[in-house]
Amino acid sequence: MTTKVNGTDNSVSAPAFVGTDTTSGIYFPTTAQVAFSISGSQVGLITSTGLSNVATINVTTLNASSLVNTATVNVTTLNATTIVNPSITNFTETPVSIGNSGTTQTLSLANGTFQSVTLNGNCTFTMPTVTNGKSFILIVTQDATGGRTATFTSVKWPAGSAPTITTTASTGRDILAFFSDGTNWYGAIAQAFA
Repeated sequence: MTTKVNGTDNSVSAPAFVGTDTTSGIYFPTTAQVAFSISGSQVGLITSTGLSNVATINVTTLNASSLVNTATVNVTTLNATTIVNPSITNFTETPVSIGNSGTTQTLSLANGTFQSVTLNGNCTFTMPTVTNGKSFILIVTQDATGGRTATFTSVKWPAGSAPTITTTASTGRDILAFFSDGTNWYGAIAQAFA
């Protein structure tokens, strides 16, 4: 691979530092900026405030020790299989509103693990596939009619007895927590939040 140094700032389509592909390399858009281009498009910009304009960073391993002199790492979306021993401050889960339950509802965790549903019929909830270590919260609220029931398939409850959902119209609200050990779902409930 042949490299060259033009001695000029150049541009996104003709970077200053290039290999054999003269449209991909490093250039200097303005004072105190270093940018990267791939096939004539900017894919990253480094300024005194950090790295920006990066669509995707694929990281196999990111250790805290590799973030030397990094005050903040802002991530919009992080797709990761395993994150080991993180310390997360002030996080917010994305709420998932199922809407009205109908008489059957299959619970899915694909969009989040903080979910809510309004009972508008006596509903049988089918649980998600058991996955070791998975958990989720479900807030169940009665509709304006009230008196609706909820049954959850394949859940083990304390003392082997499933709870009776609060039935007060409009204000009957229960919070259910579910935990999986990879074989079973275990349920717990806090009831009658008005």
